Amino acid sequence: EMLSIRQAAESATPDIDALRQRQRSLQERMVDTYDPARAEALFRRMRERGTVSVPTLIWSSTFRRGSTDDPRPSLPLQCIPQPVRDEWAERWKAFVAAATPEALARHRKFAARSLDLVGAMKRAGVTILAGSDSMDAHVLPGMSLHQELELLVRAGLSPLDAIQSATSNGARLLGKLDFQAMRQGKTDP
Repeated sequence: EMLSIRQAAESATPDIDALRQRQRSLQERMVDTYDPARAEALFRRMRERGTVSVPTLIWSSTFRRGSTDDPRPSLPLQCIPQPVRDEWAERWKAFVAAATPEALARHRKFAARSLDLVGAMKRAGVTILAGSDSMDAHVLPGMSLHQELELLVRAGLSPLDAIQSATSNGARLLGKLDFQAMRQGKTDP
């Protein structure tokens, strides 16, 4: 279904409202039909095949919030160019205007299930990489990575696991993990 939605979105004349409804329906089915045993089997296969997950939990916390509380006061928006801030303000107004209690509940439910899934993947031994979708609305480069690490800990990773998700796990995946290159005083590439 996701592939079908993506292909329709890339068509010459996508019906954005219809695509959003299909995506919402799929997300609701994914959350409502979650089966821990099937998920565990999937996560076991992911681990065995070396598949990694980059959950970008920050997206659910900022771009598709479970409340209409304005996230902007807690962000250092002075670091963001004014035209981008203006666009984000308009998007926030549109979000609040369209936010029904049902939609907000759906967002909270999806965010909670996302945390549960990341924790289950970690417990199953799936490698987790930190991601932040920087420059989505209210997702600030740098700061969003710290927020993502906090969310990974809330999902069940240890603080060390969360730090490794943003450092050594990615290096290991790329075959670039070289502890000799990380010794104290090393400055050359």
